[in-house]
Parts: sequence; C-alpha cells; structure tokens
Amino acid sequence: SAFAETLTKNKVLQKLDIHSNQIGNKGATKLAESLRHNTSLTELCMNRNLIEWEGALAFADALHTNTTLKILYLGINSFEFDEFHDHLTSERQRETICEFEFDESYDVQ
Repeated sequence: SAFAETLTKNKVLQKLDIHSNQIGNKGATKLAESLRHNTSLTELCMNRNLIEWEGALAFADALHTNTTLKILYLGINSFEFDEFHDHLTSERQRETICEFEFDESYDVQ
C-alpha cells in the first residue's frame, strides 16, 4: 500500500495512531514490513484492527530488525498476546521495546 511505502521512507514521524481502522492481516503485514526499514517511529498504536495471528507474527518478525520502536499497542485484536510475546522473545531477545499493550487493562513491560 502507498501508506506502508511512505512509512518505510519516513524520517520524521515518531508516533502513529491508526487504531480502529480494520486493516486486518493483509494491512498489518504490509505495515510490519515497512517497520523493518523505518528508523524514526517510536510509538505505534494498532488497537482494534482485526489483526489475527498472521498479522501479529509479521509484527513480531519486523521487531527483530527495527530498533527504534519503543511502544507498541496491539490491543483488542484476534490473537493471543502471550503467544505473540513468547514468539518475540524466543526468536531473539527484544530489549528495545519498553512497553507492549495487549488490551485496555493488560500491560506488559
């Protein structure tokens, strides 16, 4: 998508909130791919976007190469956070993420 391509090239934007846009797995996968190359985004809110395991896995994989993102909100989507977090940490320790947010009442830091 044009938006994901723009995010890949972005050098200025630090915070992005695109919650409740129903991007689903396809949109999440494209956005996650752009995170592999983005060097400015520090906070991303993806709550309520109909993201399932496939999309969550794309984010987990992208976070292995992205060292800039510090806060990631993936709450109220359709995947198990514990499984996501386990995958993220089992593949490679992800020390740069300071805060994960799964839903409105569950923070993991």
